[in-house]
Amino acid sequence: MNRQIRLVMMIFLWVVVLVAAIVVLDASETKQEVSNVEFRNSPPTDVKIVSISNDYGDILIDYMDGGYIIGDVPIDVVDMERFVDMMTNSAAVYAVTAIKNPDSLERYGFDDNASSVYIEYLDRQSISMFIGNYEPISKGYYCSIEGQAGIYLFEEQRISAFLQPENYYINRYVTPPVPEQSQSSLGHVLGIKFAGGMLEEPIVLKPVVQNDEQSMLDIISFGSATHLIEINNMNHRVDQRYAQSVFDSILGLTATDIVDYNLTKEQMDAFGFSSPDMQVIFDYREALDVGPVIYKVSIVEKNGEFYADCNERGVIYRIEPPLFYAVELEKFPVRWFFSPLLFDLDELEIISGNQTYLFELSGSTNADLAVKCNGEKFDLNRFRRLYKLMTSAAHDNTMREQMDTSGQPVLEITYRYRNVDKQEDTLKLYPAEARRQYASVNGLTEFTIKEQFNVRVSQALDVLFTQEAFEIEW
Repeated sequence: MNRQIRLVMMIFLWVVVLVAAIVVLDASETKQEVSNVEFRNSPPTDVKIVSISNDYGDILIDYMDGGYIIGDVPIDVVDMERFVDMMTNSAAVYAVTAIKNPDSLERYGFDDNASSVYIEYLDRQSISMFIGNYEPISKGYYCSIEGQAGIYLFEEQRISAFLQPENYYINRYVTPPVPEQSQSSLGHVLGIKFAGGMLEEPIVLKPVVQNDEQSMLDIISFGSATHLIEINNMNHRVDQRYAQSVFDSILGLTATDIVDYNLTKEQMDAFGFSSPDMQVIFDYREALDVGPVIYKVSIVEKNGEFYADCNERGVIYRIEPPLFYAVELEKFPVRWFFSPLLFDLDELEIISGNQTYLFELSGSTNADLAVKCNGEKFDLNRFRRLYKLMTSAAHDNTMREQMDTSGQPVLEITYRYRNVDKQEDTLKLYPAEARRQYASVNGLTEFTIKEQFNVRVSQALDVLFTQEAFEIEW
């Protein structure tokens, strides 16, 4: 019984507390209107001046000579999306709720330190707004409007831009991102050069350009390519997968913070950009019908933090360690030495041991393509299988110093082309150690290849003029 009495008393006390709370709130809060309260509704181009004063200082956005000046932010690094959003909210000013006759302005955050916004329009009308406390339940800010009675609750998204530092309006993109409609960064980065970082020597990639005669001759050796890399005066086809991962880290390089801006060259040099740890220079093409733009990105590393400068804008960006900072020369060339298209080929010559196999191709379509071996007609399908084996010749990702090879090669493969201006390509294999062979590519020996490739070629040649199947995987 006593327990029941205590329980009833506790419930009664809670009811008293709740009633008291409601009375207090009712006394201090006035009835709130649900509908929007509109103070101005015009397009952002009607805004002439926006003057902001907040915890970070003062920002003046002023219409001048047909454009806007955004404080001290350089025009070429303005984040247009953020700027347009702020101007849109300056032109269309409305609250979601009105609080009439509040008992205390300080309670809502309207003290001497309150942030303020003055907006002037081209028609010479103006709005002065003071920003108070954040209201977490409605996710908005209490604001007062000069000349208007009461307090108004504005949506957070309409006020937050007025509470930011000036560098909020600086674009965080250090370099342009891959266009939304594009599937790959490969078509947007043309020529590119890497220097510094972990590289002993600069890396230079050049694009394959359709109207460049030499470029088109170079790629005949590889069938198709987007970029070539020159190593020891020899062009190699670039591995598109690795190149894309590197290009993806270059395009859309995003700052985590703006360290400083509007710096002079002397100030940038003093920070470390006179001798950056890495520099990347590349031609960026936004679309096929748009000319390329040169970007020069410099990276400075200090105590494990990475900083970037782009095109000497006088802006220091803090960035995460970029993938391209650890770019590796060995990963750029594709593993396959040569892979020309059959229709570009005039002859394929294979010398294995004391035997020579000369394949001659004719025809320009699938219907009339034909092949002869040592002057005799040869089965086209069987040749295609052999050719797939030949073009699978690839290094084992081990690049060495130039090797001094001597004696007869154990295997020699020569590709001769229909285009008379295209020089032949030759792959020669020489004995090495650990089940490897040295690969001489057009006279340059810097890679090894697994011995199993030569084994497969020998097995195929042994049964070449029979109907016996041969293995092409190695």
